[in-house]
Amino acid sequence: MKLVKTAVFILISLNGFSQSIPLPKESKLKFGDDPEWASPAFNDREWQTQIFPNSFNDVKNDSSFCWYRIKLTIPSTLKTNNGKGLKLRLGKIDDVDQTYFNGKLIGETGSLPPNYVTQCSEQRVYTIPENMVQWDKENLIAVRIYNLIGGMGMWEGPYRIEPLGWIDEVSVSHSFMETAKNSFTAIITFANKTDIAFSGTVKYWIADKANKKILFTDTKKCTTTGKSRRGNSCDLLKFQIFDRKCI
Repeated sequence: MKLVKTAVFILISLNGFSQSIPLPKESKLKFGDDPEWASPAFNDREWQTQIFPNSFNDVKNDSSFCWYRIKLTIPSTLKTNNGKGLKLRLGKIDDVDQTYFNGKLIGETGSLPPNYVTQCSEQRVYTIPENMVQWDKENLIAVRIYNLIGGMGMWEGPYRIEPLGWIDEVSVSHSFMETAKNSFTAIITFANKTDIAFSGTVKYWIADKANKKILFTDTKKCTTTGKSRRGNSCDLLKFQIFDRKCI
């Protein structure tokens, strides 16, 4: 006898988003520090132009600041259906950053002196509330960077903006357990990471890989409450396959 190899395929339909826009390759850069540089009204015409990614290894003074100002138009096609917001990816920054969007602080990674903590290898991913966005108009991303010693700068991407989707709010895990009579049990678990209720549908199918044949398929609903309440996870695809054999 020969066992049939099976595979589980899952298609998730949860109003996810795939559209994104890259940040401009050029930005404005200036060494120094001034809180006015976060303002969209500030005139940076005399600043030097800088292309991503880059790192400055010839900084004259340790314990230095510099600012990047990135201007871009965000199309209204990136609006989410429920106003969740946008995800800003700024890659890796050496060492500490504070990031502003249209003049307002939206995130920071690392810690400035006197409690200095470097995070030069951490990916920067920040949320932009949709009510801050000037749709189909120019917006400003201002990045304030502090470096204690050595090189500094936005040294590795990715650099892009995309809508927040379900994958940012729900974690997915799975387990497969072999049971008696040449069978197995599979469980796919969706856990809510936010306090916002979540619902969607999951379509799955079981296939015989060797014979390229779909054994069966089904679609199930998934609903969870917020993470602070009971019912914040949803177990799906709990099924068993028995005696899948061929001679």
